[in-house]
Amino acid sequence: MTGLNAANALTLARLAAAPLLWFWIVTHRDLPALMLCLAAGVTDGLDGWVARRFRCVTRAGAYLDPIADKIFLAAVFLALGMAGAVGWGVVALIFARDLLILGVAGVLYLRALLRDFPPSVWGKVSTLFQISLALATLAERAWEWSPGVSRWLTWGVVALTVWSGVDYAWQAARRVRRRATAPPAPDAVTRLSQD
Repeated sequence: MTGLNAANALTLARLAAAPLLWFWIVTHRDLPALMLCLAAGVTDGLDGWVARRFRCVTRAGAYLDPIADKIFLAAVFLALGMAGAVGWGVVALIFARDLLILGVAGVLYLRALLRDFPPSVWGKVSTLFQISLALATLAERAWEWSPGVSRWLTWGVVALTVWSGVDYAWQAARRVRRRATAPPAPDAVTRLSQD
């Protein structure tokens, strides 16, 4: 199934909200930013559910959803870094991991070694912690109350960002190695025997 559907519309709405959220964070409009970030987090889970529930899964949606997530989180953490709410080291680490994943995927795709890149469990957990850190930081700023949740989440984000990047590279290397050692397809063997 192709074209725009409800699930893809939710994904596009999340993507379109990224510049507004960035603006609200850097101009210290923390409560509206918190509400928008929360709504975006809900649409992140909702678009997948809608696609499965109403059987409107599309190839475009499968590519668009992770791209929208990355752009949205990049805007959030760039803005939090500019606002002094999150350390630049954390922002740089998140960007470095995403660039590493993008680079590895691009090389493997262009060299025709791998064509699909399923999300890992650790990547999903890392994203969940990043969203939780953004929400906790915005909540603490909006209500000028700091119970220290964001500090603990920061350590979780750092650990999971590093681990998910290592896991992604290891899983990609393992899949390439397994493909290289796999026996040729039966039709390829038949063609070789006929030459």
